[in-house]
Amino acid sequence: MNLVITGTGVVSPVGIGKDAFQASIIRGGASVRGSATQDVSRSKIGCRVARVADFDFGALFPDRRFRRAAVSTQYALVAAAQALEEAGLDLSTYDGRRVGVVCGVTHGALGYSCDFHKGFSTEGPLGASPVLFSDSVLNASTGALSLAFGIKGPSHTLVGGPDVGVQAIEYGAELVKGGKVDTCLVVSSEALHERIVEAYLKLGFGADKGDGLPIFGEGAGAVVIERGEVAEGRLDVEGRLDAEGRLDVEGRLNAEGRLNAEGRLNAEGRGVKVVAELASAITMVAPEVDEALRGVTGQALKEAGLSGSDITGVISGGGSEGLEAGLIGDLLSEAMHFPSVTELVGEAFCAGTLMNVVAATFLVNEGPVVVESLGAGPGTEGRQLAATLGQERNILFLTGGHRKEAGCLILKRP
Repeated sequence: MNLVITGTGVVSPVGIGKDAFQASIIRGGASVRGSATQDVSRSKIGCRVARVADFDFGALFPDRRFRRAAVSTQYALVAAAQALEEAGLDLSTYDGRRVGVVCGVTHGALGYSCDFHKGFSTEGPLGASPVLFSDSVLNASTGALSLAFGIKGPSHTLVGGPDVGVQAIEYGAELVKGGKVDTCLVVSSEALHERIVEAYLKLGFGADKGDGLPIFGEGAGAVVIERGEVAEGRLDVEGRLDAEGRLDVEGRLNAEGRLNAEGRLNAEGRGVKVVAELASAITMVAPEVDEALRGVTGQALKEAGLSGSDITGVISGGGSEGLEAGLIGDLLSEAMHFPSVTELVGEAFCAGTLMNVVAATFLVNEGPVVVESLGAGPGTEGRQLAATLGQERNILFLTGGHRKEAGCLILKRP
């Protein structure tokens, strides 16, 4: 079955919306918007933070039902709205029973959890705020997405590290392939909180910018997954259907409602744009991280019907970069290696994985434009890389975690 990504959305420290995000990647814009010092084991430890700037939720998402939602939920709603809009899914016309949602979560609304438990511990039961509790549960964003967009199909929340971003896409793809839904929205979000930073600094963990200070980030990423034939047969909100559900004389559907030989219909009668073909998405846990990374890469290549030499570009990131780099050198020696967007947006955990997937769609569609900024530089190497990507672009994203898990997905140019 042909699965495709028809829409993407992103809220990040380097831009809100895919255009701003891509522009920041191209110019390598800095995301660090402050620094922090945490007391860890009676000593001061410095770090950097990359926060989402100029986030006006009311302007970006005017539904007032969610104005008091946790910031992580608001990030998810905005990214999801962008992805659904790009996919051409009109809330007033699609059947919500045929749409599912899968959220990948690492920490959820930790700030709400801390405030809820603080109230309970200091004031007793009367201090336990139901408003705080409702958003402190890990599936709060999933519920908000279902409510906001009228999604009445399966809704699932997966919890874990960066690999869970791939697992959410894997599970969403399975829902579509299994016929439970025609369309699945996959979202992940993360909001910075001092307790998150403190805990990871105690563990000696964080994305290092090279100056010895870890950097922590936040934001959200979203993708819409559909069967190829569903995407090709859907008009967007400015379609040409008449009152009986058929196209008028200038359209491209016959009286029985079938597509003609040209298929793809957009607002002008030519079709919904496909962002990328989702060739595979696999996750795995193994006794050792290296084993998980190798196993998941091999399975992803097999499912996609590709060999290592068919991969033109690789993005890696998520806690095991050294092992990932070695694996790429062994199994994917002919592919060009691009840095993770974690280097720009900080460690955003599961949300960072979805941001990387959005960046991978840029490489799939506009490789030569993005390539020189994602690591090749303006010299000869960059020109050779742009030529290497050419027309056939198979981009692999690989991530591993500290719990000996790994995730891998492959996108093809549609």
